[in-house]
Amino acid sequence: MAPRYGLVGVALTSEVSSHYNPETNRCYVQVTATKNFSYAYPSTPANYLSVAVYDGQTKEMLVSAFQNGENSSGIIWIAQSFNDRYVTFEKASTEIERLMHGGDSAQERSK
Repeated sequence: MAPRYGLVGVALTSEVSSHYNPETNRCYVQVTATKNFSYAYPSTPANYLSVAVYDGQTKEMLVSAFQNGENSSGIIWIAQSFNDRYVTFEKASTEIERLMHGGDSAQERSK
Protein backbone atom coordinates (compact mmCIF):
# COMPACT_ATOMS: atom_id res chain seq x y z
CA MET A 1 0.00 0.00 0.00
CA ALA A 2 1.40 3.41 -1.00
CA PRO A 3 1.90 6.04 1.72
CA ARG A 4 -0.87 8.62 2.03
CA TYR A 5 0.23 12.16 2.78
CA GLY A 6 -1.78 14.90 4.49
CA LEU A 7 -4.05 12.58 6.50
CA VAL A 8 -4.53 13.20 10.22
CA GLY A 9 -6.87 11.96 12.96
CA VAL A 10 -10.16 13.64 13.91
CA ALA A 11 -8.53 15.81 16.60
CA LEU A 12 -6.47 17.58 13.91
CA THR A 13 -7.06 19.24 10.58
CA SER A 14 -4.55 19.41 7.75
CA GLU A 15 -3.79 21.52 4.72
CA VAL A 16 -1.47 20.78 1.80
CA SER A 17 -0.01 23.46 -0.46
CA SER A 18 2.78 23.51 -3.04
CA HIS A 19 5.26 25.92 -4.58
CA TYR A 20 7.31 25.44 -7.75
CA ASN A 21 10.65 27.24 -7.87
CA PRO A 22 11.73 27.60 -11.53
CA GLU A 23 15.28 28.61 -10.53
CA THR A 24 15.92 25.30 -8.78
CA ASN A 25 13.42 23.31 -10.89
CA ARG A 26 11.93 21.96 -7.65
CA CYS A 27 8.40 21.67 -6.35
CA TYR A 28 8.04 22.00 -2.60
CA VAL A 29 5.00 20.59 -0.79
CA GLN A 30 3.97 21.89 2.62
CA VAL A 31 1.77 19.80 4.94
CA THR A 32 0.36 21.71 7.93
CA ALA A 33 -1.61 20.09 10.76
CA THR A 34 -3.42 22.12 13.44
CA LYS A 35 -5.97 21.46 16.16
CA ASN A 36 -9.50 20.77 14.93
CA PHE A 37 -11.53 23.13 17.13
CA SER A 38 -14.82 21.51 16.11
CA TYR A 39 -13.74 18.27 17.83
CA ALA A 40 -13.36 18.25 21.61
CA TYR A 41 -10.19 16.33 22.36
CA PRO A 42 -8.54 17.60 25.56
CA SER A 43 -5.12 16.06 24.90
CA THR A 44 -4.52 18.32 21.90
CA PRO A 45 -3.42 21.81 23.00
CA ALA A 46 -4.94 24.84 21.30
CA ASN A 47 -1.58 25.89 19.86
CA TYR A 48 -0.78 22.49 18.28
CA LEU A 49 1.05 23.01 14.99
CA SER A 50 3.04 20.64 12.82
CA VAL A 51 4.50 21.86 9.53
CA ALA A 52 6.66 19.83 7.14
CA VAL A 53 8.03 20.62 3.70
CA TYR A 54 8.80 17.83 1.25
CA ASP A 55 10.51 17.70 -2.11
CA GLY A 56 7.54 17.13 -4.43
CA GLN A 57 9.49 14.80 -6.73
CA THR A 58 11.45 12.63 -4.29
CA LYS A 59 9.00 12.95 -1.35
CA GLU A 60 12.02 13.57 0.90
CA MET A 61 11.21 15.59 4.02
CA LEU A 62 13.33 18.73 3.89
CA VAL A 63 12.25 20.72 6.97
CA SER A 64 9.82 20.21 9.84
CA ALA A 65 8.61 22.43 12.68
CA PHE A 66 6.53 21.23 15.62
CA GLN A 67 4.70 23.02 18.42
CA ASN A 68 2.70 21.20 21.10
CA GLY A 69 1.76 23.17 24.20
CA GLU A 70 4.93 24.68 25.63
CA ASN A 71 7.22 22.37 23.64
CA SER A 72 8.49 23.35 20.21
CA SER A 73 11.31 22.25 17.94
CA GLY A 74 12.46 22.10 14.36
CA ILE A 75 14.58 19.92 12.12
CA ILE A 76 16.27 21.02 8.92
CA TRP A 77 16.88 17.63 7.32
CA ILE A 78 18.84 19.14 4.43
CA ALA A 79 21.41 20.86 6.68
CA GLN A 80 24.94 19.93 5.67
CA SER A 81 26.14 19.40 9.23
CA PHE A 82 24.42 17.10 11.70
CA ASN A 83 24.96 19.76 14.39
CA ASP A 84 22.95 22.27 12.30
CA ARG A 85 20.03 19.88 11.81
CA TYR A 86 18.19 20.24 15.13
CA VAL A 87 17.03 23.84 15.48
CA THR A 88 14.40 26.01 17.11
CA PHE A 89 10.83 26.12 15.85
CA GLU A 90 11.47 29.69 14.66
CA LYS A 91 14.57 28.78 12.63
CA ALA A 92 12.81 25.84 10.97
CA SER A 93 9.80 28.08 10.23
CA THR A 94 12.12 30.61 8.55
CA GLU A 95 13.53 27.85 6.32
CA ILE A 96 9.98 26.70 5.49
CA GLU A 97 9.03 30.24 4.49
CA ARG A 98 12.13 30.53 2.31
CA LEU A 99 11.36 27.27 0.48
CA MET A 100 7.65 27.95 0.05
CA HIS A 101 7.97 31.56 -1.08
CA GLY A 102 10.69 31.34 -3.68
CA GLY A 103 13.94 31.93 -1.78
CA ASP A 104 16.82 29.53 -1.89
CA SER A 105 17.22 26.92 0.82
CA ALA A 106 20.17 26.08 3.01
CA GLN A 107 20.88 23.20 0.61
CA GLU A 108 20.98 25.45 -2.48
CA ARG A 109 23.13 28.08 -0.70
CA SER A 110 25.76 25.47 0.11
CA LYS A 111 26.28 24.41 -3.53
